[in-house]
Parts: sequence; structure tokens; C-alpha cells
Amino acid sequence: GALPPLGAAGERSFYEAAHPLRHAALLCVRAQARRQRGARASGGDPGEAYLCTGLDIVLSDEPCVMCAMALVHGRIRRVLYRRRDARAGGLGSVEKVHALESTNHRFRVWRVAEDGD
Repeated sequence: GALPPLGAAGERSFYEAAHPLRHAALLCVRAQARRQRGARASGGDPGEAYLCTGLDIVLSDEPCVMCAMALVHGRIRRVLYRRRDARAGGLGSVEKVHALESTNHRFRVWRVAEDGD
């Protein structure tokens, strides 16, 4: 499975909202939390105990350290991203949050490169 797309969550992008916590990865985790809360409220099965267990996320940009840690806490399964973030990247450019030995969850990460990268 994959996290809900932002358009399905009805969220504006980080750039439109001009809010420091409106990063794409956080918005996807928030949308998943709403989906699970809705399932629970309607008497359905909300799924796993952690928000993102068994789910993948595909992003255009490498998540920052804050977002990478949110994905650790949410128990994401895999992350795929396109562009590195040399200033704040949390999945290899600056830090490798997904592989920290001090955390109790790790996930796999792929950077999707195009010809010439």
C-alpha cells in the first residue's frame, strides 16, 4: 500500500500554505491518520497500530530530518524520492535518519535518478 496522495487529502501544498510544518511527508502522514480515525469512528478496522505500517511514500524531494523522523515514528516501509536536499535532507544528503541504530524502526530508501544524474 501507499500513503494517500495529497490531492485526496484535500490539503494545500507546503508552498501554498506558507507554514513550516506543511511538508509533503507530514501532510501524507496526517492524511493517513485522518483515514484511520474515520475508519475507527465508523466502526471499521483502522488497520495497523502505527500510522504507516506496511505503506510506501513517493516524494519529489528528499524529506528533511524532521519529516524523516516522522516517517520513522509512523513505521513507513519504504521511501522513494527524486531530488536530494543538500541543506536539510534526512535520508542521505545530510543525515541518514532511516538507518540510525538508536531508533527501533528502520526503513528502505531509494533515490530515483534520471539519465545524467
